Amino acid sequence: MTLTNSTVSGNTSSDNGGGIRKNGSGTIILTNSTVSGNTSTVRGGGIYTNFSVVTLMGSTISGNTSTAPGGGIYSRSGAVTLTNSTVSRNTSSGDGGGISSRTAAVALTNSTVSGNSTTDDGGGIHTYRTIVMIANSTITGNTAGGVGGGIGLFANNVGGESLTVRNSIIAGNSDNGTAPDLKAVGEMANSQTVEFSLIGNTTGANLDAGMSDNNIVNVDPLLGDRADNGGPTQTHALLPGSPAVNAGDPNAVAGQNGVPATDQRGAGFVRVSGGRLDMGSFESQQTQLACDVDSDVDCDVDDIDLIVMEISAGTNNITFDLTGDGNVDLADRNRWLAEAGALNLASGNAYLLGDANLDGFVDVSDFNLWNSNNLTSTGKWSQGDFNADGFTDVSDFNIWNSNNFTNSDSSMRSSSVSTTVELEGEKKDRRDEARTSLIDGIFAALD
Repeated sequence: MTLTNSTVSGNTSSDNGGGIRKNGSGTIILTNSTVSGNTSTVRGGGIYTNFSVVTLMGSTISGNTSTAPGGGIYSRSGAVTLTNSTVSRNTSSGDGGGISSRTAAVALTNSTVSGNSTTDDGGGIHTYRTIVMIANSTITGNTAGGVGGGIGLFANNVGGESLTVRNSIIAGNSDNGTAPDLKAVGEMANSQTVEFSLIGNTTGANLDAGMSDNNIVNVDPLLGDRADNGGPTQTHALLPGSPAVNAGDPNAVAGQNGVPATDQRGAGFVRVSGGRLDMGSFESQQTQLACDVDSDVDCDVDDIDLIVMEISAGTNNITFDLTGDGNVDLADRNRWLAEAGALNLASGNAYLLGDANLDGFVDVSDFNLWNSNNLTSTGKWSQGDFNADGFTDVSDFNIWNSNNFTNSDSSMRSSSVSTTVELEGEKKDRRDEARTSLIDGIFAALD
């Protein structure tokens, strides 16, 4: 059975499968389709399969109901695979409010399971004796009257069962208080791998043995409500300040080595944005700043160091051509100082030449950085190579000296007389404190 751009809605069955039912070998393939508002008085309110494979791509299973396992999907024995899909608001009076799998493998990629509920175990997903793989997905807002609000995984130690979670979010689910986000029982408790993922509440999850140290646990992921955020299916956006932003696998490259090219929403929503993968099915689409040449979502000394080294190398790497003139030269250094200053400094002014540590002041701390690298081939702004010629020497000292004791963050000066006088006093104190050591250091450095 193959459905494309189709809707199966409003059906009622006194048997298995309120919306779609398939017994025997074969496949159920849904592409850009919706199964919603169907009811089964037995298993599988939306979809029921016995030995058939269920494959969803860009599809939604929502608002279906069953009085037995599998409010949204029930599979007796046949793999269930979701890609760029959403299972939401389904309910059941048996295991698995969203998805219930008896012995079939379940695989989620770029998908969302949210707002499902059951009076039994596994509010979002319930499995028994199977392999579960969750990648780049979000499981949230599901409820179980039993255990495992997000996921309930059960096995009888026959071997072969496992759970793998990567770059995903399992958080904000609830159960009877035993294991709100994840419950693994039997062999499933001993065969878990969780990497670069956010688990909101690890109570009862039995995850210690399978958790790597690159996960985020017991925190609020700061998710928006499930909504139309673009694409054919609803998703949960990552709100500003979400710890899941740029917290996924740092080596992930969109479209390579199993990493999807887009997030759940599909075309137009790149999977890796802002320099590093986000956890979950939703990728924050971050516009990279021109001054963020190392793609780490800020403009700091690491970026200006790279630009200065590139200018001194003279290879004209287009990555560092901020002016767009085909050359990487001092004009690009100046453009970076202006753009980064506008972003980082309260005044919005450009950083001054000689401000080696980019603190908004050209002062003795910058001289010390220059002096500690004087007469060396450093080629870094942070080591005093202000003119980007590949050396830290007297020409860089002259640049520093031309702006010595100057404040580029002029907004720090209040318009009030008292604050201005205070600032000037602070500057004078700086001069007095530094004068003796500075003069001695300068002459020693230039000797």
